[in-house]
Amino acid sequence: STQYRPLEGISRAQADKFGVVSPLDTATRTTDKHFGYESATGVALASSERSSSFLAWAAFDKSIFPSSSGRQWSASTTTGWLQYKLVEPRVLKSWRLRTADVTRDPKRFTIEGSNDGYAWTSIDSTYTASDYTGNGASLWGDIQDTSANTTAYVYHRINITANNGDASFVSISELELNTITPSDYLNVVDGLVRNNAGTVIDRVYLAKIMTG
Repeated sequence: STQYRPLEGISRAQADKFGVVSPLDTATRTTDKHFGYESATGVALASSERSSSFLAWAAFDKSIFPSSSGRQWSASTTTGWLQYKLVEPRVLKSWRLRTADVTRDPKRFTIEGSNDGYAWTSIDSTYTASDYTGNGASLWGDIQDTSANTTAYVYHRINITANNGDASFVSISELELNTITPSDYLNVVDGLVRNNAGTVIDRVYLAKIMTG
């Protein structure tokens, strides 16, 4: 479920998992190369890119056709990292991958967080000792739970040490990082305000009614 922070105004109350700008604000969505992709929602970056058709931003563009016209990120090697820098520290609660090519899937990797882009902390090390398996070409893998994580980071990345067998590349069609703010938040599905520990808390808010 999408989790919004209880702030006044639609542009911030509709904050999505990639930052604090409303998904209704299409002006913040671009298809620039990663080094030029800097908007109110964040910055995409990768260790390498196979070509100008397989850039880092493509793994965060929510494309419907993941392999069409290179709408995926592909490193120029069989290992590498793909990261997203947010505009504020946020707590990663779950993540998932969408496969581009099964043989180029990440197989061994760590999900990491950082607040400076240099010192990284492991958030999910499940697939450092066991192999990651998706659900097939162009399909989403299962949601991976990191709800035990309570530390907010500005940067999140997948750090890949092995792919699924391809001799040349590692690729990701979409990388979904589901985050919440470390402050109180409203879960839209159950209609309750919770603190960062997940405990339901009481809050009173003033409403403004405008008539025309």
